[in-house]
Amino acid sequence: MQANGFYIDADLGEPQAYYSDIEKKKAEEGGYELSSDDRYTLYEIHADLIIEGFDDEDGLAKPYVVTIERGTQTVLSIRRNWNPEDPLKLKRPFLGLIPDDTATPLVALLLPNLGHKK
Repeated sequence: MQANGFYIDADLGEPQAYYSDIEKKKAEEGGYELSSDDRYTLYEIHADLIIEGFDDEDGLAKPYVVTIERGTQTVLSIRRNWNPEDPLKLKRPFLGLIPDDTATPLVALLLPNLGHKK
């Protein structure tokens, strides 16, 4: 995603393995070791922000999506999360799913009903 310009071109170094307490406990109880993972961990935060020098003229926070790499805490992107033609700058609807077997029926049910207004 860095190569196509979606994220800034930053040197992130080597990926740092991260395991939550839950993952560690599952491995301990299951009698297995957590394997090292050579992927980066990205956090995507949906937040209302005032970005100084950019959109602070009215003092109102606006919806953004911020992506941060966990190991280096590098901000990879800050994207506007509203339609540029919307004078109210309302947050775009978002549906996030945790990938697991129970989400499949939910996706089949919800996707046909997700209409986006232009």
